[in-house]
Amino acid sequence: MYPVAMPLPPAALALLAIVPLQDTDEPQRGIGLASDTEPSSSTYGRRHALVVGIDAYDDAGFPDLGYAVADARAVAKILVERYGFEQDDVRLILNEEATQATLAEALEDWACDEDRVGEEDLFVLFFAGHGMTRPGRRESRGYLVPVDGRTEPDGG
Repeated sequence: MYPVAMPLPPAALALLAIVPLQDTDEPQRGIGLASDTEPSSSTYGRRHALVVGIDAYDDAGFPDLGYAVADARAVAKILVERYGFEQDDVRLILNEEATQATLAEALEDWACDEDRVGEEDLFVLFFAGHGMTRPGRRESRGYLVPVDGRTEPDGG
């Protein structure tokens, strides 16, 4: 099973600037907001987010990540506390929950549901985990790797 290709929802996508919490020689990492960052005062309708973090994959070909889950939790918290997202409009999917089936369902039922996400709404997709590139018919394509994604098509 190859990783799932993640379709983009019809709603607007946004990127958040993320910066390290501290700059030290220690092996620490994290995300936070720059001190001069102001919350958005846009005219979006509702704000929605799908936040995914995967530290450990089923396929040993993907090395474990030490901070993906922590980063995803921090982004979800920042969206609610700093950017005015309602808690119910932020879906957090972590580690073993982040299967191909769950992510496909979340994008289809959570992000692409026109009754839930309107044209004037903001939608943020944050993914902390592995990605990979596979050759396509005309050009290579990038994929986000779910927890049950494989490095090889035969599961190797």
